[in-house]
Amino acid sequence: MNTHYDTLGVEATASPETVKKSFFTLSRKYHPDRNRASTAKATFQSIRKAYEILIDEEKRKEYDSALTRMNSTGDSKLQAERCNVRQREFEQHKVEILREMEKEKAKKEQEINELKQNLEKQSMNARQQYQDQLREYQEEEDRKEAIRQKELEAARREQELLIKNASSRHYVDSSPSHGAWDNSR
Repeated sequence: MNTHYDTLGVEATASPETVKKSFFTLSRKYHPDRNRASTAKATFQSIRKAYEILIDEEKRKEYDSALTRMNSTGDSKLQAERCNVRQREFEQHKVEILREMEKEKAKKEQEINELKQNLEKQSMNARQQYQDQLREYQEEEDRKEAIRQKELEAARREQELLIKNASSRHYVDSSPSHGAWDNSR
């Protein structure tokens, strides 16, 4: 039977420092990012599980008592204890996964909020640009209208002046002083 002590290559009486040192040595050797062997990931997970149990004083006591019971009882009790240990490991692993999922969920929510804020900023910028363009267009139209009004006013004044000049010429042309004198008078 392969125990967690065997996995880390330490004695059952090993100190926490020895367990830690062995764990770091083995984890560097079998970490999947460094070791490309097909069994590296499984080996690394076994090393990590063994370390998590042996480094924690309570878990280690519980594990040692389970080992003692397994060694002193028959196979059925040994299998039952193995199932219990595996069940606890599974539950612990499940909790770790749930924590990771919660972290990932929080991270995604933060990203979504940042995207919403960016979108709102872009929308506000676009709205402001539209309003600026609309204001510039309206100012340009107002300038054109002012120029048209000035041109119309100038044309009206010119027309009035022409009418006034034409009226005064007509008056002058029809006056007796400019026309032929009637000698019959």
